[in-house]
Amino acid sequence: MILCALIALASSDFVPKQGKLIDYAYVDQIFRKYDCVDCHNDVRPASRLNLTTYDGLMAGGRQGSDIQAGKSADSLMIKLMMGLATPHMPPGHSQVSDSEITMLKSWIDAGATSSAYGQALSHFYQDKKDQKWDAALKDADAIGQLSFDGIDTKEAAARLRLPIFEMQKDESGFYDSAKTIIGAHLANGNILNDIAWIIVDPQGWIKKPDLSLALDAANGAVANTRRQSGAVLDTLAWVYFRQGDKDKAIATEKEAMTCSDAQGQTLESLKQSMKAFGG
Repeated sequence: MILCALIALASSDFVPKQGKLIDYAYVDQIFRKYDCVDCHNDVRPASRLNLTTYDGLMAGGRQGSDIQAGKSADSLMIKLMMGLATPHMPPGHSQVSDSEITMLKSWIDAGATSSAYGQALSHFYQDKKDQKWDAALKDADAIGQLSFDGIDTKEAAARLRLPIFEMQKDESGFYDSAKTIIGAHLANGNILNDIAWIIVDPQGWIKKPDLSLALDAANGAVANTRRQSGAVLDTLAWVYFRQGDKDKAIATEKEAMTCSDAQGQTLESLKQSMKAFGG
């Protein structure tokens, strides 16, 4: 698998019913929809800003507080997303939609408070940090039982469970979560690509690779990135190779080498894959 940032295209907006207060759940989903939590994570948060929990968000990062409760116009995060401050966030080709920025502003202006969703999420990451895996899985279950307009909380819970099952090498749990994520049809190239690669990794821990599921995940990641990511196409090529279609694997790898990210270490990884395929 090639470790690099993907050019991810976000899925459609999730919008609460008109007149409802914005729950923190919508704020969290924006951070996950645009893969903000990949960099601003709970382990090594970029700019010291951890966006995986409400407490992390409100604590701010290296530049101080990113959220000024009650004052969205003064909140650094809004300025970064609107291009009124640098660097623009999220980086690359992604752009938080106007309706989502409006949603974030409404949440901030209403006081930027947490919720039952935020509390369950904080419990999850604390239990994860403490390696209390059973407790963390129950925290994810609690999130999956909540209900919000436009948010698939079962898919959100599955995304939280996935790395725990991977760490535990729990093949059954991993597949259950992967199927929920893929079945939700949400455009998240990073997660779909990770699922596909975990299944087809020739040196991985999966004992019974579900190549059909891997193909669904890889095709979803390719569609999400508009066939512009050599890293994602490389994963798809490995799925074809594991399925026994050497010609299709080589053709896909050649396409991967034409992508803009096919340079440096990524290009070397693509060449290694091509060599493995016999191309």
